[in-house]
Amino acid sequence: SSGINAEWPLRPGNNSGGTLVVGQDQDSLGGGFDVNQAFGGEIYQLNVFSRALRIEDIAAMYYDGRCSRLASYLVHDVVVSWEELLGATRSGAVQEVSAECDERNFLGKVTQLVMQELSTCNRH
Repeated sequence: SSGINAEWPLRPGNNSGGTLVVGQDQDSLGGGFDVNQAFGGEIYQLNVFSRALRIEDIAAMYYDGRCSRLASYLVHDVVVSWEELLGATRSGAVQEVSAECDERNFLGKVTQLVMQELSTCNRH
């Protein structure tokens, strides 16, 4: 997975405005990025909240998995949503890949695996 150097300007209505930098360590305000300090990996369902979440909320999000929806009681605390981040202008080496959360895609894959297994069983 590529390293990320992504910046998203925050809307003026989001408290103080500014820029959200994801996947990079700023060595100075608004800059000083070192390619060797870039995040390499995958991020799903990143939301910025207006308050610290309870450990139970964080655990529930983790155990619900990457394809789950945000609990309705947390929606009003979101300052920057996952959908906004996905639609934002990016800079740097950002590669977007599918989390394969589309239910039809998932069911299609399960069906394909079952058919492969049945085909293997029929040959023996």
